[in-house]
Amino acid sequence: MGEMHKIIQKLSLLVILTATGFLIHHIISQNPPEQGHNPSTMKSSVDVIWIFPDSENGLGDHCVNSACRHLYKALEQSRKKIDFAVYGWRSQSDLFSLLERKKSENIPIRGIVDMDVEGKNYYSHTEKLIHMLGTVKNDLSVDQEKYGRHLGEGFSARQKSEYNISGEEVEIIQKSKEKIQAKGDIMHNKYFILDESTVITGSANVSDSGYGGYNANLVILLQSVKAAEAYTKDFNRMYDQNQFHHKKSEKTSGEKIQINPDEWIRVFFSPVDDPMETVVIPSVMNAKKNIDIAIFYLTHVSLTQALLHAKERGVQIRVIIDASGAANEFSKHPILRKAGIPVKVENWGGKMHAKAMMIDGHTVIGGSMNFTKAGTSRNDENVVLIHSTRIAPKYQAGFEKLWQQIPEEFLTQDPSAESILSIHSCADGSDNDYDGYTDKEDYGCDPKKDVKYRYAR
Repeated sequence: MGEMHKIIQKLSLLVILTATGFLIHHIISQNPPEQGHNPSTMKSSVDVIWIFPDSENGLGDHCVNSACRHLYKALEQSRKKIDFAVYGWRSQSDLFSLLERKKSENIPIRGIVDMDVEGKNYYSHTEKLIHMLGTVKNDLSVDQEKYGRHLGEGFSARQKSEYNISGEEVEIIQKSKEKIQAKGDIMHNKYFILDESTVITGSANVSDSGYGGYNANLVILLQSVKAAEAYTKDFNRMYDQNQFHHKKSEKTSGEKIQINPDEWIRVFFSPVDDPMETVVIPSVMNAKKNIDIAIFYLTHVSLTQALLHAKERGVQIRVIIDASGAANEFSKHPILRKAGIPVKVENWGGKMHAKAMMIDGHTVIGGSMNFTKAGTSRNDENVVLIHSTRIAPKYQAGFEKLWQQIPEEFLTQDPSAESILSIHSCADGSDNDYDGYTDKEDYGCDPKKDVKYRYAR
């Protein structure tokens, strides 16, 4: 009887061990242990996400739109390294808290922000970010070296340019209304490099109006080791070598980075690569069918001339420009209109803050660079050219949605960025036209004032 009991015990133990082993195998197969990112085995991809202007809900603090949620998720999944170069930081408490947590997890984080010649940043929470991380650098010393002796000085600007409009040579002279203060060149990038394999860039600032969703923006998502290498090279020369703006000397190769057999990208950086002359204008000159542009500022003379040439070749062109950008003394949208190119000026509370175009259904150009001389030749910026018949229609769909939102009357008239004509701009707490007056203080928001104040002056 004792011998039989021992046999039964052994059989029971064998059954338990077998069942336990099966259970462990099942758990592991369903939930494999997390591996560190291996960039060499990650599949490359490219995508774009539009942030559509949310005028009704106004400035946002939390990640509610898909672009911000994507950035949050990518940051949350980072295990190895986080580098970012952003214009500044305002609100966005979800992203701020996440970086704070990543720091507590001992994930290496390095950052770069802009500072003007007086050591100030445009966004109110930038100093809080700098203090929290302790690893954030800026372009202050380079700006002070170039502009320090001119601190407090102002200068007047005048620009003479010539255009051929329908066979007629037209000379345009544009002048600044007020003296321009020399406050330094801008570190204007908005990119994140994650785990040496992911880049998130585009036109959205880390702010309540950017990733917060008030402005229209185009965000670019790159899953590519080679793209990450190109951005890291740009980041390191600023972070490690203090090479900002004109201090940069080594041009980017601009090599074609193959994403898959049908899609590729090229990456460029201002000012060293002069992206306007290197990639934007040549792309416009090679356009054959159509160009759709979504832009904050458009003041670049050579680009304007290239667009006029494209129009003469029969290329169909449409432009959406920001209301404050249209009010700029050097804006070239009136010249495009004179040539018969449809240009709509947005009338949202937020901005048309994208800096992008789509060409011929196969090319999208986007990034942080406004279509200005400063954008291509002075500021720190990045530009991505995407060749993809999959991405171009996604851009096109977003552009079309925005185009249809803007009334036809603004094909010929320019609404003031802060006025009764610009939806919700009179109750958003922002000085949308940068004139020192906010909401009801602005004449454009007062129904009793002359209607002239409702239009850009």
